Amino acid sequence: MSEIPNSKFTLGELVPDDWNFPGSCSVMLTVYRVYLVPDEQILSFPTLVLPDVRLFAFRGKLPPWPRFEGGLEPWVGGQPQMRWELRTPSTDEMPVGTFLFVLARLAREADSDAQQTARGLIADAVTTLHLISGRNAALSREINEIVFRQNGIQHPSGAAESPVYHGPADLSLDRLTELSELWQAIERMPMIDSRRCKLSLRWASRGGEANGVDSLLAWWIAIETLAMPDTTNVRAINRRLASAHTITLEEAVVRFKVGRLQNLRAMIVHDGRLEQTTHNLERYIEALYIDLLRDVCGMPMRSLASLMSEPDFDLEVVLKSS
Repeated sequence: MSEIPNSKFTLGELVPDDWNFPGSCSVMLTVYRVYLVPDEQILSFPTLVLPDVRLFAFRGKLPPWPRFEGGLEPWVGGQPQMRWELRTPSTDEMPVGTFLFVLARLAREADSDAQQTARGLIADAVTTLHLISGRNAALSREINEIVFRQNGIQHPSGAAESPVYHGPADLSLDRLTELSELWQAIERMPMIDSRRCKLSLRWASRGGEANGVDSLLAWWIAIETLAMPDTTNVRAINRRLASAHTITLEEAVVRFKVGRLQNLRAMIVHDGRLEQTTHNLERYIEALYIDLLRDVCGMPMRSLASLMSEPDFDLEVVLKSS
């Protein structure tokens, strides 16, 4: 632990010297709202030093840090153009209260996998704090952004989960019609099947919001709930994939490697594997889930084929690197 003044500070004071990289230091910062903690505990709260993570409590008004806010410009040449602008909120816009600052070391700010690792470090630290101190120690998230520190100057960015990370959304009439047809199909199912689909969607939501091994486990539970109701054998999934892509069962096993994905899940659950998963692995398991949902609802699969047709996507490489 180290002492940081509670009443006034600069972000640079929270970043330890050993986090500096050649030319720059980058950190991921998340700020949580704290409730029902005695004054004396907040005033005496030191900077808690964990491996690659720092926690620091503060009571007062959050400073109006500049931040980049993004949006889409009109499409040029058929592609959306991202627009980022630096905006400093007014002091009146900033909340007043008690806050917990959680910083994680970020090795390469432009690398989505490095960002995922930093998010995992923050999530692990906050979850442990919840278990030891109670959820009010970090109840609601106020700020989630990356702060670049280079040559002693802070360069705040926008949200840590940049829109570019996910790619453009598709709110075309075709996609909205597909959404309507999916829900109509789920409502027409026998009650037990309909409830199973809806439960799988809840796990899919958790998979999309989580990161790393938490995301993979949530997605896998969603897939099991949806497409493996009476078994733990992935043969049921491979049959659906084979039928949808008009290939043999053996070809589906080799092409889509669902068994390998299940093995990865087993290594996490039974061997305690905690390595961070990659962005492309998350894209693969999400595409697998949505295609299985389409198939269960009697609609054609399309996401896996689209993903695996990308020139830079190699499923074998993705699974080996996870």
